[in-house]
Amino acid sequence: MVSVIIPTYKRSDFLVRAIYSVVNQTYKNVEIIVVDDNTEGDNFRIATKKRIFNDFAKLPIKYIEHEYNKGLPAARNTGIKAATGDLIAFLDDDDEWLPLKLEKQVELLTSLPENYGLVSCGWNLIHSVGNYKKEVYPNFRGDLSKVLAVNHFSPPSMILVKKPFLELVQGFDEDFRWRQDVELYFRLSNYCLFEFVEECLVNYYYHEGSMSTNYEQKLKAVDLFIKKHGAKLVANRLPWSEIHERKGDLAASFGRIGVSTTAFITAYASRPTRIQILVKLILSLFGARFYKMFRGY
Repeated sequence: MVSVIIPTYKRSDFLVRAIYSVVNQTYKNVEIIVVDDNTEGDNFRIATKKRIFNDFAKLPIKYIEHEYNKGLPAARNTGIKAATGDLIAFLDDDDEWLPLKLEKQVELLTSLPENYGLVSCGWNLIHSVGNYKKEVYPNFRGDLSKVLAVNHFSPPSMILVKKPFLELVQGFDEDFRWRQDVELYFRLSNYCLFEFVEECLVNYYYHEGSMSTNYEQKLKAVDLFIKKHGAKLVANRLPWSEIHERKGDLAASFGRIGVSTTAFITAYASRPTRIQILVKLILSLFGARFYKMFRGY
């Protein structure tokens, strides 16, 4: 059985579409767990409960309420604890699965050796403004333990993972308010291999408010990642360089020239063939506004 975990926060209208996309799966051995991360008594909680108990009254949905907003990683962890399935799938409330998503992934994952613990798929990146659509696929497969730090495998709405591996790493780290999925994949990569279905099976919606531009928050997450996993990262020059380059990007965009300079120098020292790091270093010296303009932020 697949346990489908849908965290929701201030998006009751989108939630309906997400749930229907699970109901319409060709693979039927599923349980749906909705984790309401709104605050008790507010209008978003009221609207979400109405949707669940009116639109889906006949469905055996596990509906779990948080007393207050705890954040996305905590909501996913609540769902993991409540799940009874052998496999776990995550679906963000503003995304949508295509009908064959679970069928194709279960077929692939059960055909692989036991040390494969997670499969993803391609996705349609859809911009709400202008209805722009682009197909995207993961860039890596197999052993990802030496490539993950900044590199992304896929958003959580695409993955199907064996529950024992999630329990082994104790789920999402709730201290990470940004890129918590990359941090989870980094830990999972120490215990299992990754694969993906070479088809686009998810509609991943990019809309206003779906991507944070809070550079300070992102910089804190990168620092936390380095603090937590630095000993392992430094042994591999590529991810060590990449994460410091990313730290330099964020610090420069936030106007922290001293931090960005140190980060870029650290990144370049581990990967001196990447001249782009030096270019970024020079651009960052002209200030945040200049840097963001030339970096395309």
